[in-house]
Amino acid sequence: MNSATAERLLAINREFYNRFGEQFSATRQRLQPGVKKILETIQEDVSVLDLGCGNGHFLRELIRRGHKAALLGVDFSLPLLRDAESAPGEFSARFMEIDITKLSVISNQSLITDNWSLITAFATLHHIPSTEIRLDILRTVKKLLKPDGKFILS
Repeated sequence: MNSATAERLLAINREFYNRFGEQFSATRQRLQPGVKKILETIQEDVSVLDLGCGNGHFLRELIRRGHKAALLGVDFSLPLLRDAESAPGEFSARFMEIDITKLSVISNQSLITDNWSLITAFATLHHIPSTEIRLDILRTVKKLLKPDGKFILS
């Protein structure tokens, strides 16, 4: 795919989630069955970076289950991040506005350079229209993981 087409598709995606993020978030108040199964496998002392975290529901569930290690959710959509940050109760995850298509640049700027035990990307990569951009994201994920870390995408 040529880069101009990929950039236009990404712009359409950004526009949608920035314009309709609140309404979209209202339809995403429960975890999908596959994500629930993954939750059972995550130990409480594992640091988690959630790419395309949306409204933070996955990280909120980890906290609810007593998670103790660092949790960071990143997304480009401010409406979704506002929902994530305004969750009721004590919530010890951090959220950052990051466009994962720019992840390699951002990781080089020391914003998220921790070595993560687990990196997740649920319902995220299918929004990335270009093989080249997806590969760049995956290369960056590899750099951000601890040597024995895991990457889960669905």
